[in-house]
Amino acid sequence: MKPYGILIAVAVLWLLCLGTIIGLRCSGVMSLGGCGVVGDSFGVVNSLFSGLALVFIAYSLREQRRELDASQTQHNEVMTLQKEAAELQKAEARISALSTILQTFPAMLDRLADNKKKIAQPMPRGGIEGMNTQNAQIEELNTQIEETMASFTQILERSRRELEAFLDS
Repeated sequence: MKPYGILIAVAVLWLLCLGTIIGLRCSGVMSLGGCGVVGDSFGVVNSLFSGLALVFIAYSLREQRRELDASQTQHNEVMTLQKEAAELQKAEARISALSTILQTFPAMLDRLADNKKKIAQPMPRGGIEGMNTQNAQIEELNTQIEETMASFTQILERSRRELEAFLDS
C-alpha cells in the first residue's frame, strides 16, 4: 500500500473516532465524564497514530537518502565533466601558444638574418676597428640565432611530449 493510502486510512479512522465522540456527546447519550472514558478507550488508536508517524518519518528519511545519493552521483558526474573540460582547455591553450610560436618564429629568424646582412655589408670607413665592431655584431647575432633555435627546439620537444601524454590519457 502506498504511503498516501495509509495516510488517508489513518485520517478517516481519526475522523470516525472524533465524530463518534462528538455525536455521542451532542446527542446527550454520554456525559462529559463518559466522553473521557470513551476517549481513553481509543488509546490503541493513539498508539496507532504514533506508530504511523514513526513509520512516515522513517519512510521520509529513506526517500531523502535516495535523493541525496542521486544528487551526489550527479554532482560527481558534473565534476568529472568539468575536470575533463578544463584539461581540454589547457591542451587547447597549449596548442594555440605553439601555433603562435610556429607562426612568429620564421619572422624572428628573418629579422635576425636581415640584421646580419645589414651588418655584413662593407663599411666605407673605419678600417680594422669598423670590421672588429662589425664582426662583434655578427657574432652577437649568430649567438642570438643559435639561442633562438635551441629555445625553439626545446619548446617543440616539450610540447610534443606533453601533447603525446595528453593524447595517450
